[in-house]
Amino acid sequence: MANWLHSNSKWIKIVLLVILVGLIIGTAYFVYKSYKTTNDLNNSSANTKTVVVVGKKTATTTAPTPQPTTPTPAPTPSPTPQTVAVCLTVDLKLSLGQPNNAAGHSYIDLIMTNQTTHECTISGIPTVTLTDSQNHPLGAAASSVGVTAPYAVITLQPNQTAHAIAGFPNAGNYPAGTCSMASTFINVVPPNNTTQLQANLAEQNCPGFSITAVSTGN
Repeated sequence: MANWLHSNSKWIKIVLLVILVGLIIGTAYFVYKSYKTTNDLNNSSANTKTVVVVGKKTATTTAPTPQPTTPTPAPTPSPTPQTVAVCLTVDLKLSLGQPNNAAGHSYIDLIMTNQTTHECTISGIPTVTLTDSQNHPLGAAASSVGVTAPYAVITLQPNQTAHAIAGFPNAGNYPAGTCSMASTFINVVPPNNTTQLQANLAEQNCPGFSITAVSTGN
């Protein structure tokens, strides 16, 4: 054994040297890794920014105490005006006033009375014609004179009256044959109607035969 160790001492030294160098290198590597790990950790800590979030101070407000409210009363609706119906022919009764002679004319009130139990309105100019005993027209209808549109709207309560004035020029002021024969009836179509009222009247239809718009009274 001693001889073997002596004869191989050279190689044993070499092996031991290699082992020693390996241990030195391993130790150095371990120390290096430990240092690097520590250094990396330190660098990471150094590079990490600490962000401090400062919270906004929350303003505390006190909500106002609700005040009791007084309910606003609903507005009272205005009453809707009632529409009064137009006086129909059947609602009216025709009568004639006394003739009034002036300036070569004879003027007669055509009086229309509300003979119903309800109110109605009348407004405008009636259509007036003269007819014979067979109800044939004698000449043209009367021409309107006096006020023009817009006409007053007259509300007639039961038994109240309105009137229009018919004007008849005196036939003696015209040449023979100018005027019609004397009439038997006067026919009156109230404004805004198509049927007529009738009364007995003896008058001639001469140029200038006229009628006014309806007005209150008789």
